[in-house]
Amino acid sequence: MDRGDFIQPEYYTRFESDYERNRIVFGAPGTGKSFQLKQEAEDLIGCAKKNMERVTFHTDYSYAQFVGTYKPVTDTDGKIRYDFVPGPFMRVYVKAIRNSQQMIRAYQLMEQAEVMYLFPTSPNPSNEEEKWDLFEEVSEVGQVKALRAQKGIRIGDLALIYVANTKPGYNNGIYAIGTIVAKQAGDMAVIRFDYVSYYYPIIGYETLREYDPNVRSNGRVSEEIMERVKETELPANPYLLVIEEINRAKVAAVFGDVFQLLDRDENNVSEYGIHTSEDVRRYLVSQLKGKEDDWAEIKLPDNMFIWATMNSADQGVFPMDTAFKRRWNFEYLGINANEEKIHGTVMLGTSIIQEVEWNLLRRAINDKLAKEYKVNEDKLMGPFFLSGKVLQTVSEEDDTIADTDRFMETFKSKVIMYLYEDAARQYKHKLFAGCGDTTKYSAVCDSFDEIGIQIFGEDFEDLYYNPQKG
Repeated sequence: MDRGDFIQPEYYTRFESDYERNRIVFGAPGTGKSFQLKQEAEDLIGCAKKNMERVTFHTDYSYAQFVGTYKPVTDTDGKIRYDFVPGPFMRVYVKAIRNSQQMIRAYQLMEQAEVMYLFPTSPNPSNEEEKWDLFEEVSEVGQVKALRAQKGIRIGDLALIYVANTKPGYNNGIYAIGTIVAKQAGDMAVIRFDYVSYYYPIIGYETLREYDPNVRSNGRVSEEIMERVKETELPANPYLLVIEEINRAKVAAVFGDVFQLLDRDENNVSEYGIHTSEDVRRYLVSQLKGKEDDWAEIKLPDNMFIWATMNSADQGVFPMDTAFKRRWNFEYLGINANEEKIHGTVMLGTSIIQEVEWNLLRRAINDKLAKEYKVNEDKLMGPFFLSGKVLQTVSEEDDTIADTDRFMETFKSKVIMYLYEDAARQYKHKLFAGCGDTTKYSAVCDSFDEIGIQIFGEDFEDLYYNPQKG
């Protein structure tokens, strides 16, 4: 995009996705909420990792941190001045809006182009050093790169960047549109990238080869391909803000007027805009050009996603009001969700030695808590309550936990502590009936070292652990 020209953004970019734009994944501790969002985020944004930000809310988190505020900063001369420092919401928002501006600018360039050149990115390099990967090397629209060109290129001609040997899940094709801004010796063209797609190819190889079987060759493209390019609808890029532990902060205060933007229409654009402060207007002008009046009101575009995790079992969390909740899609993860992804057996105890499987033990403890003490499900333990590193096995064939000592120490510091101080605090004397002394947490840990799962009582194995094996 020509950084000096203002382009009115289009909030409806037509980005298609099966994922909800506003979603909160919730469930008991250890059910893999963050793990699931991490995997789905990778599926959503693909190789464009810079298109995502992650933030964790806490009790003192504020609107100024989330959206932005003026702060003192030190310039290159060592002098202190006050600048608007954006928060994660505003940073992701600016990227999403800028993408729509880039799309509009690319449409203008395509329409005005009289000549288009194709620049393949070393589809068959003679060595690894010659291999060029758009997704690794192009991170910002507006940057320039020199690529080998055909004689006859002119400054101002349109450049189509063809990417071959793309990453798994991506199809070969044209992924970027640029402008030739200079020429160098040795038939090199200096190209400014005006638009980059990180999600779908602008035009895939299968479509292009219908017009020219040698379409991956460097050079001027045919009139037919030029017309096809001009008729193409550019794919927008998705941008994602992930909020961990959203209910650990006073969300109404943190979101402030941004809360109104969460109400989206059938096109996944904010139903209602909000009026911006002067600080925000000036910041948007500095990032997206235009005048302050151009940014007097803003909306969320359809290519901006806000995902969050929530654990209602946590102590000290803040409730959400109904108006806030209804603007989100809530997705519940059950207590045993994704348990097949994590496992491991370990030998416990010294005086009583017993082989124990983590998931069977976890489910047995949950059953005892639920049946005997009526503990709510959001206080039970999911399969990821202990991390994958702690449960790492010897090999795929041998599911023995590789580091027994680490498992023992983590089980005491996380599982026993959680049960003793939180989930079963009122019932700890009954839950740890197999221990000689339940008045001290350290005594329960000492008993665990000696007798393993027998700390949960003589009948625990027959009533709760063994039935899990079936």
